[in-house]
Amino acid sequence: MNKNIDKYIGIILDNCNECINDEESIALAILNNSEVDIDHRKEYIRLLSTVIERIDAVLNKKMWNLLLQEKLVNYSENNILNYFYLSENGLDSFLIEFINESNYNFEFDNNSINSNFGENSTSNFCNAIISCNDLTNERYEALLQALSMYYSSFSETGIEEDKVLILIKLCIIRMADSVLVFMRENYPDQLMQFITHNIDKYTDDVINKENFVLSEMLTLIEENVDDEYKVKLLEFTKIGRASCRE
Repeated sequence: MNKNIDKYIGIILDNCNECINDEESIALAILNNSEVDIDHRKEYIRLLSTVIERIDAVLNKKMWNLLLQEKLVNYSENNILNYFYLSENGLDSFLIEFINESNYNFEFDNNSINSNFGENSTSNFCNAIISCNDLTNERYEALLQALSMYYSSFSETGIEEDKVLILIKLCIIRMADSVLVFMRENYPDQLMQFITHNIDKYTDDVINKENFVLSEMLTLIEENVDDEYKVKLLEFTKIGRASCRE
């Protein structure tokens, strides 16, 4: 049978009424059979309605993007991670579209990710997500919340405004002197949200006479923050106007 398998698959493709509903084990046997022409296997995928539980059960990684495109892969953390790390495509348009199509509640084990895919793999995945504007805001937040990582330094530019607010909300961007300067320069429209969300750290540890900005304080005292923080900031106006930048 294997000797003529390609011809046999060709006959099936021509006479399947545009739909194939094979059991998963049969589908995998066909997709993993090198005797079947790659074009026949791709056409088989386009006509297949059977969902594959694990994407890595399909040995030819070049077919993985087509499996995602045709929605033939079970929606799971394992399949997302395997595609991201093993396909060599990373967070491409196929994986982004796959992620966006569900409201699945993610659960990631960061230690397992690093163990399975190598040191710093969790950070690499998280970095890719942070810089991806094509993910829906809901999926963006769900992924990052499940990964539960944060950055004591931050220098990623070009992130959409709504996604920057998510990063602030999830405390992924942490308040620090260098980060405050970066946010002033690169995300001025989100600066007040960043400061008010981290008002304790801002007033107690970060703001000083060298980095104090009078116009920033004047805007901040109009925000909904406790008076104790406003009093601390007003103290800087007594230090000397020469040290204040407007």
